Amino acid sequence: MIPRNRALLLTFAIVSSSSAVVAAADPSPTGNGRFVFSSPPLRSWSSIPAATGDAETASAVARVRTIPTFQDTFAYGGQTYTYTMVGRNPRLSTRRSVVPAVIVPLRFVFADGEQFDPAKTTRQMRRSPIFRRSAFASGTTQYGDAIQRAEFSTFTQGTHYHVLLGHPAVAAMQVFHVPASEGMTSMSQFGGTVGLVAESFLLEQVVPTVINRLRIPPSKLLILWSYDVALKPPGGQTGLILGEHSAGTDRTNTNIWTFTWASWNTADVVPEEDTDVAAISHEIAEWYNDPFAANAVPPWEAPPNYPCNPLLEVGDPLVGTTFVQDGYHLQDEAFLSWFAREVPSMGLDGRYSFLGTLTAPPPVCTVAPSP
Repeated sequence: MIPRNRALLLTFAIVSSSSAVVAAADPSPTGNGRFVFSSPPLRSWSSIPAATGDAETASAVARVRTIPTFQDTFAYGGQTYTYTMVGRNPRLSTRRSVVPAVIVPLRFVFADGEQFDPAKTTRQMRRSPIFRRSAFASGTTQYGDAIQRAEFSTFTQGTHYHVLLGHPAVAAMQVFHVPASEGMTSMSQFGGTVGLVAESFLLEQVVPTVINRLRIPPSKLLILWSYDVALKPPGGQTGLILGEHSAGTDRTNTNIWTFTWASWNTADVVPEEDTDVAAISHEIAEWYNDPFAANAVPPWEAPPNYPCNPLLEVGDPLVGTTFVQDGYHLQDEAFLSWFAREVPSMGLDGRYSFLGTLTAPPPVCTVAPSP
């Protein structure tokens, strides 16, 4: 089975912890947990009512409400792969797309009384190149759009093609009390305190509660924002999840919400290169390229840290490879041409990643069979 929580980011030693939710993290002073990123598959939230009555369900499914997307294909090894991305197809359109976004700050309160509040960082995140224009190699624009323009440079260079995030609304702070069975606080090897929350708590409690409570429309990207908080994966898997993106539907699949989650991480929790908006930049780029967490590609691997898998996760091959733009840390991202084994790449200057870190397509690999 391919683990849902992929992409090693860094070694992270937990030097003190409580007993709740920590078995998979190896809380001993010499034990190592890993920061990873996760893209859970599309899920259905039974707690979110359908937008239409039962009599209208069948016809409503045909007009599912969600963000603007396009579909396209590529071929490799005698097989055709279909993918869905945000915006308009750059092969067919030079028009601009704008996706509204809403930032929802999350304050997590743990059983030991510790609170992790992102309020003081929300303004800083809004002022980062995630939302503000900055001078990139592919144009003066937002970070996510710069990645997309560079990824499809053969078609976008010299055009007005853009896929932008609208000026984000900021919702009221949402407070979640984390039971001892669902989370804990620990000290990292860098000396700071980190909040650990079960991934299932975020997916099953936080996301649907936020959508229902704030009435978030599915046409908006939901950006869940926390501070020095990581997620614990399910099923005894090792690692701590640093960021996540995925999607979910209401009871009758009449709406699909897409979301990203990450924290503003400080240097006493992660290495300097992975601080501030590095994690959310990873998730934003992956949302652009795989908003419903469903795009399959020819299996790839990046030894020794990345097992063979068929997932279009543009951030995973390059976790920890960041650059500073306007004082913020942003991650390098792999291009579609890298996953599709296209030679030459259609990326900017023939690159296979935004910074040119990847210089050739990945080797062929075989996905291990499920146990």
